[in-house]
Amino acid sequence: MQVEAQQYLTKETISSVVCNALLNLGAAYAIFRTRSLVPAGGPTGLVRDLIGETFLAVALSSLIPALIARHRRRQGTLPAYEQSSSALVRSPYLIAVSLGLIFTCALMPLHAWLLPQAFPEGVSRFNVVLYKTLYGTILGGFATFLTVRHALRSAA
Repeated sequence: MQVEAQQYLTKETISSVVCNALLNLGAAYAIFRTRSLVPAGGPTGLVRDLIGETFLAVALSSLIPALIARHRRRQGTLPAYEQSSSALVRSPYLIAVSLGLIFTCALMPLHAWLLPQAFPEGVSRFNVVLYKTLYGTILGGFATFLTVRHALRSAA
């Protein structure tokens, strides 16, 4: 990958990390601010809340940068560095939904098993906000990295 592409990938990933950190911090605080202790499992637990967060953080962190990259490529301000032959994987919407589902299906069994064992008495509000902020930030940054890297290699 050329220097220009590496710089663009770095800039987009860092921007995604910052946006995800702020959004996840705000959302976690708004949702859990009135609860001093959150159960790890169950219908009102952290595991159930993480289902939506996982899907949305990954899907939106994939879709938005992919649409921006596609727009810039069509304008000629972001050149392609390698060509992909598959038309199916060029759809940013399909990529976003697919990544969201893959990450959700892969990570939720891990959360469902690990969190109730690690926190059988429940999780404090501070730890919930901290965990959800870090979790969403890391997921979003990774999803953005994968998607922008793919966009730089795909045909416009």
